[in-house]
Amino acid sequence: MAHYLGIAVERGEVYLLGVAREAICAPVLPPWQELEDARGNPYYYNHHTRDSCRRHPLDSQFLQLVSTVRRARPRAP
Repeated sequence: MAHYLGIAVERGEVYLLGVAREAICAPVLPPWQELEDARGNPYYYNHHTRDSCRRHPLDSQFLQLVSTVRRARPRAP
């Protein structure tokens, strides 16, 4: 998940691992539902909009959170 979110642990971004942990455990919130296709691969379906996607509906929020935390962290001299 850290790699997926663009967290560079090898460059010292271990302070962002908490975001990755939260992303792994994030529930699917209504109106979204996690389903499986015929091959057993997960996908997400929104009952209100009838949209479906392969990425967790909260992924974009976690990607934004990584960016926000990264910008807020003071730079080392």
